[in-house]
Amino acid sequence: MSDIHFFHPTGPGAETQVRDGNLNGNEIMSVKAMIAYAAHLQSVSEDEVRRVVECAFGKGDITEIEEDNYEAVIRYLVDISENQEFFKDDLSAGGIHV
Repeated sequence: MSDIHFFHPTGPGAETQVRDGNLNGNEIMSVKAMIAYAAHLQSVSEDEVRRVVECAFGKGDITEIEEDNYEAVIRYLVDISENQEFFKDDLSAGGIHV
């Protein structure tokens, strides 16, 4: 018998509300944390990284990103974090002019 127990939220605050198609609060918090992490590793401002993400996903604000793109946004931010050449050119970031 396994000693692994899984928590499944069913009480108040559980994910029972209807989604509007955009990122939820927890996802936005995670994206913001990854933006801060990528900015720190790249030695650029969080605003620069945020603008690059918004441009890459065609949005004016990260809160407008669709929930279906959450994993893609996180992967994109991991790629930014790991690519030391991403912000080398002062005129553009990752090929996206900001």
